Amino acid sequence: MRLKSLTVWSALAILATTTACEKASPTRPTDVGGASAAAESVTDARTGATIIAARPASPANEASIRWSDQPIILRVTNGVTTGSSPLTYTFQVAGDAAFARVEWQRENVAAGSGSTGVTLDQLGGSRTYYWRVQANTASGPGPFSQVRRFDVGPEVVLGEPVLASPINGAQAFSPLSLTINNVSRSGPAGALVYRVEVASDSGFGNILYSTDAPEQGGVGGRTTVTASVSGLSNGATYYWRARATDVASGIATVFSSTSFVAQSFNFATATIWDNPPDLGTWPIGAKITYLEFTGFSVRVDFDRREGANRWPDVVPPGWSGALQYTLGMCRNLGGQWHCSAVVQFWHGRSLDDSAPASRWWREWWYDGVRWGPLADRVGPAEGETVGIFVGAGDLRGREFTRAACPRVCEVSNVVMVPFTNGYAKYEY
Repeated sequence: MRLKSLTVWSALAILATTTACEKASPTRPTDVGGASAAAESVTDARTGATIIAARPASPANEASIRWSDQPIILRVTNGVTTGSSPLTYTFQVAGDAAFARVEWQRENVAAGSGSTGVTLDQLGGSRTYYWRVQANTASGPGPFSQVRRFDVGPEVVLGEPVLASPINGAQAFSPLSLTINNVSRSGPAGALVYRVEVASDSGFGNILYSTDAPEQGGVGGRTTVTASVSGLSNGATYYWRARATDVASGIATVFSSTSFVAQSFNFATATIWDNPPDLGTWPIGAKITYLEFTGFSVRVDFDRREGANRWPDVVPPGWSGALQYTLGMCRNLGGQWHCSAVVQFWHGRSLDDSAPASRWWREWWYDGVRWGPLADRVGPAEGETVGIFVGAGDLRGREFTRAACPRVCEVSNVVMVPFTNGYAKYEY
């Protein structure tokens, strides 16, 4: 017993020395938010045992904690007692430094080895909290630790992503255009990023493609990811999903998932109407960078419309002015792709001069002799997958082949998008 007593008293001496040094330090707080510092030790009048208070270890005083980084763990360096009864701890969290409003408490927490910790329930955001720990013995309460403060950042709430296209087994073409309706949000949300994944199975055990895409368009807009996924089998079902993350807070939504059926598109095997017959085999010399259905036009931009390397102006036979390119569309009708470039653009012509999407069939594909099944008097259905492309020069009504091409004979890539009479925007 004498040896045990000496050991405990030695520990008390060390802690007392440390405490004395800490009290002498000008950087150690003597109060937090107006609350007085706790007593370092107490003596139990009934047993004579001395109890030295535990010391807060983490989180650090005045720590700033993101709301999404919860749960918060409070940890203390164990107190010491000269009595035979082991210490237990009472942890308290309050909304004020005087602990008049204790909001969370856990009693009779057994001491750990050297330190003791507890995990808090989720706390509200945009608030300041104060915490302390009381060391107790079986005979009664002991001293409280010093009071420490921490701040919990604002809570950001994000709505579940709604996948827009392709969904529910709809056809999709590579490169895939995966479109998400931007999530709703409350609180001080910052920049959002969407995690997009494509898999061969509904459980996403075999992920074929993944990316993190910054949100496009903000609240009420849409974000589109162009995914080049190799090896998709024509007619096979695949799955894609997306979730949103607020970069600043780290808060993320659950994944929303859906399916699509992969379809192949080969420009070279498409039926070409009212254009050079081998148009689908021309080299791809430009890349579409932007496509927007506005409701009153279909805006299409590409990387060789402007600049030093833009497609040249060409004066077609019978014209007094030059044309630069022709805008076209492809549709899958009866299992066969049909394509035609119909809207002629000269350099500087407004991208809005393509006419509303709802009127394309009437303003451009009006003659069944020239455009065959494309002139169906109805036009693409809402959500129907169509291919959009541009070709250099004037393609409308031209019969020459690439071998007899009198100028630059190039086309852009064909981008596959769901047709809409409403609004949609894509950036590539």
